[in-house]
Amino acid sequence: MKLQSEKITITVDNQTGATTGIFIKNDPHNWILDDADWGIINCFSTQFVTEKMGQIQVVLAKTRPIFVEIKKRIEKDHYIETYTVKNEDVTEYFITKDNFGIPFPYNCLYTPGQDILNKCCISHVWCSGNSAWMYSVRCHGDTPYLVMKVTEGSIEDYSISYDISRTDNGSFYRGAIVLHPESCIIAPGESKIWEFQYYFTDEKPENTQLTEPCEIRLNADKYSIHINEQFAGRFESNKEGENLRIYCDEKELSYTREGNNAVAVCSFSTTGERKIIAEVDGRKTWIFVQVILPVAEILQKRAKFIVEKQQYICNGSSIDGAFLIYDSETDSLYYYEENGNHNASRERISMGVIVCKALQVQYDETLMESLKRHRAFVERELFDAETGPVYNKVNRVHDTHMVH
Repeated sequence: MKLQSEKITITVDNQTGATTGIFIKNDPHNWILDDADWGIINCFSTQFVTEKMGQIQVVLAKTRPIFVEIKKRIEKDHYIETYTVKNEDVTEYFITKDNFGIPFPYNCLYTPGQDILNKCCISHVWCSGNSAWMYSVRCHGDTPYLVMKVTEGSIEDYSISYDISRTDNGSFYRGAIVLHPESCIIAPGESKIWEFQYYFTDEKPENTQLTEPCEIRLNADKYSIHINEQFAGRFESNKEGENLRIYCDEKELSYTREGNNAVAVCSFSTTGERKIIAEVDGRKTWIFVQVILPVAEILQKRAKFIVEKQQYICNGSSIDGAFLIYDSETDSLYYYEENGNHNASRERISMGVIVCKALQVQYDETLMESLKRHRAFVERELFDAETGPVYNKVNRVHDTHMVH
């Protein structure tokens, strides 16, 4: 099945109802991954797929009478998918992140030998209630972007569905994005709607001017702040709302109006993650802000943890002095030589750099002695100072790529 305008072409599987292709004029490459179930929700099965008057309708169902009606259409050069979840059961249907998600498998399978720069894409996602979007860009980085905006419904979070079989031929796969609606309860006989609008543009969605009356946005210059540092959250809307609330931890935040927009300023006296919510005319969006200690203090704490918890001490061992993975559940070190990401090299070397940086900020004899032992390990096992190579494993093993 096919939907088409002058600029955009959409293909849909006539058996499953999955969207199989999104194409822009003069570009033969698909933005959707081959053999993927775009829009087919886990634990639901396709009942029927029909096409009428330029619109494709798909109906999915569970074993209990819960149905998802999906309508797919093109309006001008915008592709629109509308998901209506109907509860025809006698009891409530609880939607949570764990039991409901809509998959969007963009073409992010990087297979050796193919034209990755022009064929594949990288996708970005923002989940913030009624303000949610995704955009994808070709690997060469040029425009246009494929942008998706949520125009109805609330998206709370996303996850990644990963099919490891796609990497059997040496490919690198980023996985399919799965969007999770905000948790809700659908009463018997009622329904909920989520609508997604796709279009090609040269602008990223976080920078575009709000055009729809329903659009809202909340952002900030920075999302990590120190204790008692002033934070400013900026709310944007395309229509004037009389009932704007901006709050955190159920406490109202004062704000100043700037036309349809507003700026809320606050600070926090303790560390931790904060969820700042803006709500207006029944629509809601949020941002997360991390309140942290001063960087110098974080650095000292991290370096102390590395030295006390992550250094292996055993005279005569090939990994004596190495910084290793620490398992917080068992309060023990972990080392696996055969896995490059779990051995004593690669990422572990950066821990030595952290200790170096901590010593530059504040000298500590215990840190210095630990660093000397770690350096002896690196020069003995992973680096030949005379000829220059860096090794992947201890005992100067050449089993993988060697860097000079």
